[in-house]
Amino acid sequence: MLAVEENGTRTRLVERALWPATGFVTIKQILGKNGGPIPISESRWYIGVKRGEFPKPLKIAGKAVWRVSDINALVDELERKAIQERRLARLAHTK
Repeated sequence: MLAVEENGTRTRLVERALWPATGFVTIKQILGKNGGPIPISESRWYIGVKRGEFPKPLKIAGKAVWRVSDINALVDELERKAIQERRLARLAHTK
């Protein structure tokens, strides 16, 4: 799986080899500080969930989990937005 990684002002995609193809993941697997594809803090993640920016969790045996497919779709969406923003920034600089 590809993931967005930010370093100062640069953003790049990195390969995450230990990401499951299907099933469910926990918050620790999702967040970048733990090697996950989303490089934000846990508190920012839950703010995004509350605002509807990020997928809502499911409860399985009392534990919050997310579908891998939902997180993959979110990463794809973030990647598309980042690419579009870079293109718009380049266009603005060429005018």
